[in-house]
Amino acid sequence: MQLSKHISYLLYRYDCVTVPGLGAFLGTPSPAQLDIESETIYPPTKTISFNAQLQSNDGLLANAIAVEQQTTYEQAVRLVHKEVVRWKSMLHDGKTIELDRIGKLHFNTDGIDQETIWRSWFSKKSCWKIVQRHWRCD
Repeated sequence: MQLSKHISYLLYRYDCVTVPGLGAFLGTPSPAQLDIESETIYPPTKTISFNAQLQSNDGLLANAIAVEQQTTYEQAVRLVHKEVVRWKSMLHDGKTIELDRIGKLHFNTDGIDQETIWRSWFSKKSCWKIVQRHWRCD
């Protein structure tokens, strides 16, 4: 199962996605920015962080998986648990887990390392430029 795909999709819509037994991915919105010198407008983004202390199942992830895979909520919870067990095993073995469009997770002495998880994204267009006082997307 592509759990990272579901997490990524949900982070596009929500500011917090909890992976029961692992932790929560948090999205902190940042406003659009204007670079006057280059005449470029950068769209709003979210900076993604990870908090291993938030592990309770809020149902969001399992429900999204149940709907997408046309299965029961209980089966989706089991699928998430199975993937979390696999991820934790990989982390304890010293491996790095790369989560598509989110970042990387690896284990350190304090638990799951958060430093490589920060990443800004979630824009439908990478940038907008002002061209002869009209908006255009390159």
